[in-house]
Amino acid sequence: MTVVAVKKQNGIVSIASDDATTSGYTTISNADNKSFTKLKQIGKYTIAGSGLTSITSLLFMYAKTHLIRENSEEGVLDWFKGFLDWRKEKTGEYGISSNNFIIVWDNKIYEFQDFQVTEIRENYAIGSGRDFALAAMYMGASAKKAVECAINFDSYCSAPVHFFNCIGGKT
Repeated sequence: MTVVAVKKQNGIVSIASDDATTSGYTTISNADNKSFTKLKQIGKYTIAGSGLTSITSLLFMYAKTHLIRENSEEGVLDWFKGFLDWRKEKTGEYGISSNNFIIVWDNKIYEFQDFQVTEIRENYAIGSGRDFALAAMYMGASAKKAVECAINFDSYCSAPVHFFNCIGGKT
């Protein structure tokens, strides 16, 4: 369970996530020396995921060695297709319907869910806290404040907040 919020305003893309990681009904916090984060800068991409951490971890690994060929919905979809083929080769499993991802590249924002890639023009959020984050951004909050709002109201989200500003594609 999680929240990731992304906001594009005045040429700056801001992205933030909470720190919750769960295993069944157990929350694994930073106090337990957890090293996983759902928001990472990898090369020229900022990538965030919600859903199974095992799939998100594999996507982070894949992103280190595989480039998106074109900064478009089709290019990102093709990259995810490559990831799914690669994942099947590594694990024998295909499909990632339990996960959503946000990718920021050169001031463009994409969301991937169930083989659908959508370019996000302004605000978006994924995870169990998304409704709170979207409402906060609708009312003018930053991505970071939107995640803080979700942490306050969604029992499956937790502090601290991880945050990046992406200016002209640079983080």
